This record gives sequence, structure tokens and C-alpha cells, in this order.
Amino acid sequence: MKYAKILLGYCILEEEDEEDMITAGRLYAWIRKNITETEQITGIFPKKAEEFTGKGSLPVIEPKEVGISLEENEILHYVENAVHYIEDEKGFSIQKGCMFITSQRIRMETGREIKEIRFEELKKAVLYDALPEVIEIAGREETLFLQSADTGDTYSILRMILNTAEKPQTQPVNMEKLSLEYFAHEDIETYLFSLKSFTEAILPKEMKQNLDEMVLNLENLNETLKKYPSHSQQAHRFVTYYIPEVIRLMFSFMEYEKAGVSSQRLNPVYERVVSSIKKVSQAAVQRVDEIYKISAMETMAKADALQKIMGQDGYTKPGETILKL
Repeated sequence: MKYAKILLGYCILEEEDEEDMITAGRLYAWIRKNITETEQITGIFPKKAEEFTGKGSLPVIEPKEVGISLEENEILHYVENAVHYIEDEKGFSIQKGCMFITSQRIRMETGREIKEIRFEELKKAVLYDALPEVIEIAGREETLFLQSADTGDTYSILRMILNTAEKPQTQPVNMEKLSLEYFAHEDIETYLFSLKSFTEAILPKEMKQNLDEMVLNLENLNETLKKYPSHSQQAHRFVTYYIPEVIRLMFSFMEYEKAGVSSQRLNPVYERVVSSIKKVSQAAVQRVDEIYKISAMETMAKADALQKIMGQDGYTKPGETILKL
């Protein structure tokens, strides 16, 4: 059988599994038929870090800064927003979430669901030279089809990590530590991508309703800031504290729920998380109102200045107004 897809890179750790290739063919056929416009995946991994990988250095990320627990001697190298294509009875479905690549495994978190493949179980990692670019990560029991904000960079770093783990080094690999400032987001869109992964998860009704409303209000705030970029500083607290803190709270709540924490202990946590979501949602609405209020005041001030100058130039009589606001 011939495959229309061209392999950009191919990292074989065991014999090729032809069934995976057939699945990849079905995936691209489904994408061509069902997806007319792919939603843009906003990036987390900083462009500055590419300088390190270009020099053959592996980034090292502090796990606490991105909310993941590591095993002993495990190092986190990469974090990025991604989508996971999952085959089902209807063809495929898309789940949004976050991808983590460590020195020992690749992990995909979508809402409350976690999929991961350890490198000792890895059979192959393939980057398909087609649009959208998708990486196939095939393990012994599971195969992941992942698309990140920059799939080519993701694949390059994965290859570098695999090569480092696979071959004994004659000298230590150069590691460059990335501080939290590398992951400081200056836009709401990056966080919206992560928040939407929660809205697709199975959540208690009230929490889901409030989360959906918060996402809509944040989208409105984001669009307002695009219209009035001079007011972007007014959303500084949203991107540096409010939204990331909601994401941390959601992950914590799901972790407690998954661990089977009793209702008596979980309910107070649930109430506080929902209350926090409501507060951020209300703050987004208030911020939009304030931006339009300030913008209206600036417009009126400009109108008054225009009339004053026209009066000085002799085009209006004292007290006469040209613009009715």
C-alpha cells in the first residue's frame, strides 16, 4: 500500500507498526473532510528557548512553575499547548490541552484526562509533512496524534531529548534553565486555549456554566483590547495573576476529585473555586465597561478640542457647537 504522507523525520526505536500508518491516513482523510479552518493554537514555549536548542542545549523548566509533578531524577524540558486527535466511532475527535515532554516521557493533559507514553515503551515518533503538521507518538499500547503551536519545534526538541536519553554521553549535555519570566504571557488568547480544555471536560453543572461564561467574557475582553490596544495595561493583572490562578485552581480541584476526596472535604473547595471563577468573570465585564467609558471620555475630549480650535479659527461663534454628543 502507498501512503500519500511524506515523513519529515523518523525516529525508529522498534520495528515500524503498519497499523499506525493506516490510522494516520484515516486521520488526514478525516481532517480534509471535516475541518475547513483549524483553530490557531497559541504558544506557551518561548521563542527565546530556540536559541538554546539551536546550540544543542536542552531547556530545563521548573515543574512547579507549570503545575506538574515529576519523578525522582526526572527533568522537564518542554511545555506547549496542543490538540490530541482521538479516533472514535464518528471518525476522530479533538481534545485541547497541554503537552509536557520530560527526560522520561511525553504527557498530554486534556481537561481531567491524562495520556502519556514513557520513552522505554516508545516504538516511533513521526512528523508528517502535511497540513496540519501532526506528530505520531507510538508506544507499545497507545498511540498519540498530537499537534502543537509549533509542531516542527516540538518534534526537534523531542528528537534531541530522545537522542540524549538513548546514547551515552562522552560529556554532559548542556542544560539551560528557563525561569518563569520565559513563560509570562502577554495575551489572553494563550490562556483561553487552556481554559477551553476545561470546558470540554466533564464538570459539575454550576462550575461548567460559570467557566463557560468566564471564557465568553474573557473573549470579549480580548477583542476589546484588540480594538483599543492602548488600554492593554489595564488587563495586566488578568494575564499575570487572575487567569493563571483560575487554571491552577481547576487543576487542583480535578486532582482532589480524581483522588476520591470525600464530599465533606471537597464541597468547600468546589464552592471557593466556583466563587473565584465568578469573580474573574465579573472583573472581565467590569474591565470592558471601564475601557469603553475611558474611550468615550477621550472621544468627547477630542471633540471638544476640535470645536475649540475651529472656534479659534473663526468657523464657529462663541457658545456654538458643531458636534452633538
